[in-house]
Amino acid sequence: MADSNRAWVPVAALLSVLTGCVSSAGPHEPRPSTAHHATPLARLEPISPGGGPLPEDAGRLTVLAEFSSPHDRLLAYVTEDACGLLSDPGGSAEGGIRLESGFPGEGQGSDAYPGGPYGAVSGADGAGRWASLSCSRNAMVIDYVSGHPGDPGRTRGHATLTEVAGDPATTRIVVGDTGLRGRISRQAAAAAHRT
Repeated sequence: MADSNRAWVPVAALLSVLTGCVSSAGPHEPRPSTAHHATPLARLEPISPGGGPLPEDAGRLTVLAEFSSPHDRLLAYVTEDACGLLSDPGGSAEGGIRLESGFPGEGQGSDAYPGGPYGAVSGADGAGRWASLSCSRNAMVIDYVSGHPGDPGRTRGHATLTEVAGDPATTRIVVGDTGLRGRISRQAAAAAHRT
């Protein structure tokens, strides 16, 4: 009986080695990631913006979030190959801001936030409003100065709103899936505490 058990030892060792080789990644295979995999912006459910006219090319825009206050309305949107921001200064004749950034290609953009790489663009309307837009396939980070401090407003859609300490008063709107918005907000808050 002892001889028959010895015969199985090499077979068991071989099976153990083969099973280990199959279940673990080799030196040239990537290991599975436990990181959060974000839902691309283009796959998030669009919202119907409330109030105010949309631009003439609204048919190509998928609106994902809306920020509104008594003085401003911002729409965060995606197209087939870009993300953008459209501001409407509450019906005044002062104009607005329209920013659009294409999704960065491989090896382009920055990793300023999780979910990148990000392209970036900024602009102003000449009436005290300023915005910057960081855009990736997975998230948008918008910093907005309305010219009306103390009025944080509210958001609808796939967005998280925070106030950024400093002068001028800045509103940060993070657009994306819930998990990625949380990661971006935590990173931005940690960076603010270090400064």
